[in-house]
Amino acid sequence: MKKTIIILLFTIVIISCSKEENKTPIIYGEENPLNGFLSQLFYYEETYTYINELGGIAQVGMSFTPLVKGKINAIVVKIPSVNNNLKVAIWDKQTRAKLRVEYLNVTSANSFITKEITPLELTKDKEYVITMFSDDYYARNRTDNAVGEFPVISGNIKMTKSVTGEGETELFPLSGSGNQYFGDCSFNFQQTE
Repeated sequence: MKKTIIILLFTIVIISCSKEENKTPIIYGEENPLNGFLSQLFYYEETYTYINELGGIAQVGMSFTPLVKGKINAIVVKIPSVNNNLKVAIWDKQTRAKLRVEYLNVTSANSFITKEITPLELTKDKEYVITMFSDDYYARNRTDNAVGEFPVISGNIKMTKSVTGEGETELFPLSGSGNQYFGDCSFNFQQTE
């Protein structure tokens, strides 16, 4: 009887271990939240192009919170000029520390340029900021110039604000506009669990 129970327990352990080993992990697709963000706020209705208008570099972008644990696999930008050294920074909003700085070679004006990066892990429900440093960018707003209501959810990303700041000093971007989005600076996000 003891031998039968031991064999039975051993068989159960082997079967349960083999089920664990055969479990295939889920691989989620990438998502870029920018289009969803712009369309929900109607910031696609009017677009203005700025080229060398401020007389200096500005920071433009957005603050956001992932709704799930994930990672940024690529930076995506669109600007109205060629720039072989466009700087993009990703910040921790709470500590104001730069988490990552990437340089993109924008070879074509008015086209989305994607640069794959070493994945940057993001924590669920933690707020981040992404900005690009440029004197050439777009300003997008509604035809009625109404203020967009934040936050806006696009896929697994919650956009919390449009952000701007001075690029010459490279300080954390402190301000933003409620009725415009300055960019286009975004990313490809992939859920990891």
